[in-house]
Amino acid sequence: MGAVYLRESSQSDRVFLLTAGHVAHPPPAHYNKLLSRKNSSQTRQQIVVLGTNAYTVAINRMMSTIGHELLFIKTWGEEIERLGPVIEGEAPRRTRARKDYEDLVERARRRIEDVNGIHDEVTKHWTTPNQRVIGYVVHAPAIAIDDGPKHFTRDWALIDLYRDKIDWDTFQGNKVYVGGKISSANFILKMHPHPEGRSDFKYPPGGLLQVRGVVKDDEIRKPQQLDANGEKCLIVTKNGKTTGTTLGRLSGMESFIRRCPEHGIKKTSIEIAVYPYSNKDGAFSAPGDSGAIVVDSKGRIVGLLVAGAGTTEETDVTYLTPYWWIEEQMKKVFPNCFLYEIVD
Repeated sequence: MGAVYLRESSQSDRVFLLTAGHVAHPPPAHYNKLLSRKNSSQTRQQIVVLGTNAYTVAINRMMSTIGHELLFIKTWGEEIERLGPVIEGEAPRRTRARKDYEDLVERARRRIEDVNGIHDEVTKHWTTPNQRVIGYVVHAPAIAIDDGPKHFTRDWALIDLYRDKIDWDTFQGNKVYVGGKISSANFILKMHPHPEGRSDFKYPPGGLLQVRGVVKDDEIRKPQQLDANGEKCLIVTKNGKTTGTTLGRLSGMESFIRRCPEHGIKKTSIEIAVYPYSNKDGAFSAPGDSGAIVVDSKGRIVGLLVAGAGTTEETDVTYLTPYWWIEEQMKKVFPNCFLYEIVD
């Protein structure tokens, strides 16, 4: 998905996951106070990768996917049967049609095999909540609006991952999946709507965009990328739990009223504002996407998704806290932490 992983230091094997603070210790279950585990005697606030409802939804989606593929196989099999066996001298169009249907059936069978493998793994090793614990909150400052001289939103948390819960041999590190809903051609055209610079951009292998570096404050405030009309902007993407892969347009820094009634907070905060890519593309985010990292076409981190506003998809605004600022705050606690190294 769109998480960010960090190493505690070059001498440590501890790996942290960055997410939104209200995701790591959501109200009303937790009071809005600093959570920082400084020694082994302190109680751990465990993090479950999927709650009960989310786990059920995931299992149901797997079964639904298998059901759909079986239906496709049945339909395409009927077409193959209708075309009949290969006949010497038959029309090339008939031969191509049979081959196309056979290829579709084979791909569907492979998808069923893949989903069945994941389903077996999940139901065997991830059934109970205890099995789905992946780490604990190692540091989460109290959520605050209009924080400090920059007036940003302080809403982040670090999760210390249990090493035995991660398959480090297949771990992808900081990569954002940009496939799924958006074809490779559309992704290239939309991420670089202006011909200038498009020729240098290549679709990431497997749809996994490697995170490389951070977009700094100057470029956030004054984007240099060109849209289709030659106007300066910054096109960004993310993969969230609710909306999956989406694209958006970064307009710079804006102020907005942030309400957190569960914490008694109502203040004006300054954040990065991201708007839908276009009226046809729909909202950039939705509830449940909080904690997703947002990057540009080069894989540079722009910010952490913390909030949204708007009554319709066309007027949707997503708010990000700049990653460069969060990084500064993290280094006050873990001075040697850095983005997890690139995984080939």
